[in-house]
Amino acid sequence: MNASQIKLLAKMKKLITINKRKFAVRKDKDYVEELLELGITETETWGYILSLNANFYYTDPKPYLCKITG
Repeated sequence: MNASQIKLLAKMKKLITINKRKFAVRKDKDYVEELLELGITETETWGYILSLNANFYYTDPKPYLCKITG
């Protein structure tokens, strides 16, 4: 993890700890349904995020490359 990623994770953890937690609502996805497909509840999700640290970072060996057209 780079410094900005570590800073973002720390900010997320702080907000979760003080009960400022909310998933972004999207028109194309239902986050509750997506979480249930993973076998976790919304409440459990916050605990998983709080348990994350820099050691859990995984660099994708095949990063998604966005093709720009136009």
